[in-house]
Amino acid sequence: MVKKSKNLIRQIVLALIGKSGMYRLTSFLLKRRYKVSPISFPINVTEVKEILLILPPRQIDVLYQLQNITGLASLFKHAGVTLVCEHQSTSLVKMIPGLNVIEYDLDSSKIFAKQFTGLAKEFRGIVDICFLLDHKPDLPLLYLAGASAAPVRVGYYGAGKYPFLNLQVSPSRQKKYIPDLNCSISDLFGAKPEGVCWSVAPKVLDEIDHLLRESKIKRKGALFGIDILFLFRKFGQVWAEQFLGRFKELKKGEIYLYADRIDSARETEWIKEQKLPVLTHLSESRTAALVSRSDLIITGNTFLYVIAGLLNRPAVGFFHETEIETYCPQSSIHKGISFKGISEKENIEVLDRAICLIESFQPKTHSSN
Repeated sequence: MVKKSKNLIRQIVLALIGKSGMYRLTSFLLKRRYKVSPISFPINVTEVKEILLILPPRQIDVLYQLQNITGLASLFKHAGVTLVCEHQSTSLVKMIPGLNVIEYDLDSSKIFAKQFTGLAKEFRGIVDICFLLDHKPDLPLLYLAGASAAPVRVGYYGAGKYPFLNLQVSPSRQKKYIPDLNCSISDLFGAKPEGVCWSVAPKVLDEIDHLLRESKIKRKGALFGIDILFLFRKFGQVWAEQFLGRFKELKKGEIYLYADRIDSARETEWIKEQKLPVLTHLSESRTAALVSRSDLIITGNTFLYVIAGLLNRPAVGFFHETEIETYCPQSSIHKGISFKGISEKENIEVLDRAICLIESFQPKTHSSN
């Protein structure tokens, strides 16, 4: 009864003072409880023994942080590195070997929740540097950073003031691609740029190979994955059907249709009419395994596109012209097709450009072993 009464009191207080009031109250409490000395910069990284990385809850934001995480982990390789990660994103982080990951549940991530107060107590007085890798963190993550009482608490400019953070980093305006912006933190500490060592577990690869066989995909030649419902939703049914028809005429290899989810009976019926293998509702790790087994991914989904980049698999992405620099870096195997709107005339132009680009693409097929 006592515990329920305390929770009820907290709920009443939160309802009365609101989010901004709770922010100020939490800030006041942290200032009184956990005072730390002013920091001096630059920091001697060789003296750092323990660091804590608090990751954003959204999976796509975690993917965009992997390069930054790798840089920091490499820089502080002599120290203990612990990541606090929302449980649905844990599988993405664990694809980088050698990291100690602690999960939290987003549903229970309320300010002063037992899970967060317990984590703060666990790391208090132990962590030398706490990195909050979220540009717009909710109060529970800010609380965890502040209550860790780490002498150095680093975050992005505007993400939180003292006592939550005592060192804020402003990303360079010259950088456009999100992972490059995120790496402003590792850059500040002198980490050298390096690729992300990100791989799919053999067990998951075997699972996706079995799924491909069940879908009657023989994989004797090149394998093309089309994020068909993105195209269907973005450009319309007629456009998606025309794209599939012209793609089939290229006779480049086997085709499967990918769908992260199917939202309606109309989508279900339409996708069945295409008479192509359909892979849908896959976990994050299985999606990564599927991308790794594909010779070309065609999508406008940032999640799929960034996975293709991490696994060094070829991809063609459809992005609005205002977003292409942010989400779609160009390389010899990653190509972006920009569009302004969805007018009928422009749709035809986008379709022609996409087919020409795919027609010129020469995939290097690889074994499933």
